[in-house]
Amino acid sequence: MKKNISLFSVCALLISVILISSCEKAEPEPPLSDQITGQYEVDYYLVGSTLVSLPVTVDGITATAKINISRVSDTDAKVVFTFIQTASSFGLSDESTSTVPSVSLSKSSSGEIMGADASGNSITHKNGEVEVILKSNDPSKTLTIHANTGS
Repeated sequence: MKKNISLFSVCALLISVILISSCEKAEPEPPLSDQITGQYEVDYYLVGSTLVSLPVTVDGITATAKINISRVSDTDAKVVFTFIQTASSFGLSDESTSTVPSVSLSKSSSGEIMGADASGNSITHKNGEVEVILKSNDPSKTLTIHANTGS
């Protein structure tokens, strides 16, 4: 009788382990574009060797900027950089934008999501921060932008 009870216990234990392990399915990772989609506040940008921290106010005009990343496909994203100048005493605002219509994304072993387009524009995303590089034929005019989620 003891052999039957121990055999029954072993079988029950094995079945329990199999059932529990089959229920523990990992959630699939969201598409890369969904992981970086959103609006980011620009902290600073670099043109050539000139670093500009934002926001900045000069002669009553405040400059700010944002980056908006939207989904094109699971592995492609659109990047829009918007530079905003506001004259506070007049309440006037002017915006200019630069758009990278489609950046092909991949994920590194360290968890960074990176992407580039055929023109050499690129994006790197990690821990809620993005760095966007808008290439120029003249290296002194290449724009490097650093932004975060603002939270």
